[in-house]
Amino acid sequence: MSSDMKTLKTYARPFLAELDRTLLEDNGIFAAVLDTNSFNICAVSSGLMGVRLVVSEDDYDEALRILNTSSSSE
Repeated sequence: MSSDMKTLKTYARPFLAELDRTLLEDNGIFAAVLDTNSFNICAVSSGLMGVRLVVSEDDYDEALRILNTSSSSE
């Protein structure tokens, strides 16, 4: 089992990342939202920062499938 985390998706709005994280965890996949502090500090000034949803490399394909079939990621 790999312990390396991989970015699944980047979001402009942190609450959308949290919704998808909850969806993945409801389906048995551990997920984490990263860079929320950077987003809060830099979002207004640069507009380029985003928050990242990460999962284990082992769960990446299944997590992607779940998000692609969900309406919460649209």
